[in-house]
Amino acid sequence: MLPNTARTCHYCGAEQAEKKALPGKQVLRCPRCLSYLYSEKDGCQTCGYMPGSGKTVEPLFIVISLLLLGAFILWQLGFLPGIPHGGKAAQRITAETQPVSIIIPTIPDEGQAAVPPAAERNSETPAAFTAKPAPLTGETGSQETVLPSVTETATENPPEQFFCGQQANRLREGMYGKIVSGGNASKIRRQPSTGSEMVTVFNADQEFIVLADKPVCDEGYLWIKIRILPDQQEGWTVESDAENYWLIEKNVTPIPPAND
Repeated sequence: MLPNTARTCHYCGAEQAEKKALPGKQVLRCPRCLSYLYSEKDGCQTCGYMPGSGKTVEPLFIVISLLLLGAFILWQLGFLPGIPHGGKAAQRITAETQPVSIIIPTIPDEGQAAVPPAAERNSETPAAFTAKPAPLTGETGSQETVLPSVTETATENPPEQFFCGQQANRLREGMYGKIVSGGNASKIRRQPSTGSEMVTVFNADQEFIVLADKPVCDEGYLWIKIRILPDQQEGWTVESDAENYWLIEKNVTPIPPAND
């Protein structure tokens, strides 16, 4: 066996015949590996080379892509007149160029009622600014200018704070309360005094409501009248002594009574 590239025989020195295509017919070879298993349609079956795979992108396609990209950027910025745009940059430019209208209120002449601006004369205009027809005075039918009046509501003074020594009354009428956290059970008496008859005892897990009776300071204790819930038993109990509060407020949503 001689190599395909041998020109002579290495045994006898005889020249080898040169491989040529048949007369009148051209045999194609792969331009990459020089294999005969190659066609312009299917490519090379030896190395997989395909004709036309090494072609570069046409420069015209690149130029067209750059032109379209530039036109899109100008459209977003709003620099193409006559073409609607919706870019954020164009909206910012439009907002900056919008004219700002300033409303200067007119000062009424002397004797003329002040009228609020048109923007304020709507359905929510306060009654103090509602235009009213001026009443007629005298037989001549002359009109008298009536200025709007503002009704002032007097603020009620808060009730005076009640003190027993240095301790102030904190639980008022209608407030809900309970025993302070960690406190002991408290006694309910018929009168605000330690010598009065005891009605009952309520524990830390029970709630009460403060009644309308004025607090009492006696024997160094601040007494308030309460009604225990839900037992509905009433009596006087100690809110605080000279140093500590025995009761605190508790936010409770009252249950409305059932209709008969």
